[in-house]
Amino acid sequence: MIRDKFDVNDTFQSKPLTDACGFPVTITATGTVRNLKFPDRAVGPQDITIGNVVWVAKAGNKTVRFQDVGMTMDLVEPEGTEITITAGHHPPVLDELTGVIKINSETGELIMQSHDVSDAARQRICQQLRPV
Repeated sequence: MIRDKFDVNDTFQSKPLTDACGFPVTITATGTVRNLKFPDRAVGPQDITIGNVVWVAKAGNKTVRFQDVGMTMDLVEPEGTEITITAGHHPPVLDELTGVIKINSETGELIMQSHDVSDAARQRICQQLRPV
């Protein structure tokens, strides 16, 4: 097993939020991401990424804070199918996800998605950040 960890500390303009809100929204992200790789494993988890990142959206003098906690796992099933599973809570600065998404990595086929609330979540954020 190979382990690595890196710190996240970045500020950028969020295209999804800027597009949804109609005004510039800047994001500052801080936290850590850990990665575990299993290069000698033929079946089962191959790569696991675990994130714990705080996102702060800012427009003018208003801010909204989010916690991004979750994991993504690439695995090979016994019959050889490669699957990517994403689980946890990922805020709408990228794509809102609360729950699980399971995708066939070879075909891109969506196998399971618990729910997607990105549009509604972005609109709530825009209302909180909207200038008076």
